Amino acid sequence: MEALHIIGEEHQSLAAILHAVRYMLKEVTAGRLAPDLKLFQAMVHYLEAYAALRHHPKEDLLFHRLAQRTADGADALARLAAQHAAAPQRIAVLQQALAAYVADPARLAGFAQAFDDYAEFYRGHMMFEEDAVLPL
Repeated sequence: MEALHIIGEEHQSLAAILHAVRYMLKEVTAGRLAPDLKLFQAMVHYLEAYAALRHHPKEDLLFHRLAQRTADGADALARLAAQHAAAPQRIAVLQQALAAYVADPARLAGFAQAFDDYAEFYRGHMMFEEDAVLPL
């Protein structure tokens, strides 16, 4: 049960980062906030380093154990495994959009869209884990 608690807390932390960047991008786009490129770079780096290197390996271990314990949720576990495997490509798209924006401030809209796409996917991913898999 502690593993489930840890994953839940990590989801909250990741959701907070997603929300903060979305808010900042909204404010930058509206002209109410000056862009802080170093902060955007740090937050995108955190999403890559933490989710890919720390968070997903914990989940993968938990999901492996769930699959050994029960056949319930096999389709959901397979879906999550595929999503985790595609995470490097997903973050690469975001990193490329950020790099383009850093190189050319006129590319803000592209970065904002890439981040929104990433955040929407990740939000749905975490909700799916919590609703379909963690109850197993």
